[in-house]
Amino acid sequence: MPEFLNKNMPYHGVTPHLVPFLPYIEKTDDSPLDGAWRPADSLSRPIDVAVIEGWLGECDGSHWCHSQSRKQRSKPAWVVDVKRRCVVAYKKGKYVALSYVWGPGCDTGSICLVKGNLEQLRQVGGLDKVGGLPRTIADAVRLVGELGVGYLWVDRLCIVQDDLEEKGRQLMGMAGIYEGAYFTLVAAQSADASGPLSSRPLQRSRKGSWWGALLTLAPGVGLIGKRKEEGNTPWRRPVNNREVMNSHSIDLLRTVWFQRGWTFQEYLFSKRSVVFHNNTVNWWVL
Repeated sequence: MPEFLNKNMPYHGVTPHLVPFLPYIEKTDDSPLDGAWRPADSLSRPIDVAVIEGWLGECDGSHWCHSQSRKQRSKPAWVVDVKRRCVVAYKKGKYVALSYVWGPGCDTGSICLVKGNLEQLRQVGGLDKVGGLPRTIADAVRLVGELGVGYLWVDRLCIVQDDLEEKGRQLMGMAGIYEGAYFTLVAAQSADASGPLSSRPLQRSRKGSWWGALLTLAPGVGLIGKRKEEGNTPWRRPVNNREVMNSHSIDLLRTVWFQRGWTFQEYLFSKRSVVFHNNTVNWWVL
């Protein structure tokens, strides 16, 4: 339990014994911030995909405990081939697991893997031919491809929903599926799968290093110059790293994603996560 929290009191509604599992809380300190911080002015400011690549590269090179060499307890039956845009039987290789809020079910026109469309979805371009791909999943497919990872695992496309025997096995193996993922992509931005990963565009920068972009950490806050005071605008510059990351944690607690039991379990099973929420992207290693 972090020393600055009262061990007998809840943290924003979360019981004390769960606080150590909250994102960002134990990954910070009281060191002062450098530079002038202010809220981002526009949702048009892109999120740099190179930053995410940098996080993964740094972790791959420095943290042996997150390698894929350990024996995986359970594996996916199917994965999405993000380049060929189809569903394929999983054999081996890196895959990203998506953690998101499902929302509308398979009977509402939103695509799901079932016995009746399995062969069609296995064809190259099958995702495009069937149609009805939710926005969150479409964004995840594009991002995983941009990061150079071959496969994405997402329950509604990688579990045959009307095959009760296979579905039961896959649900029982969820811990191993998320633990064995290269990383988990957490879509906490939207209340269900119809929303985007982020309202800000994702693009790859051609200038500068990914390390400099790591300074953009807090919700709507960036190291992008001094803020001009504007009347009674409620704003206060965070004074240290703890304030930045605490605000991040509180924002995540308020999301629909955090309040679902299934997604919370997925988060705990995951070794490391790239978390989209409040129009930011964040790195977390559990």
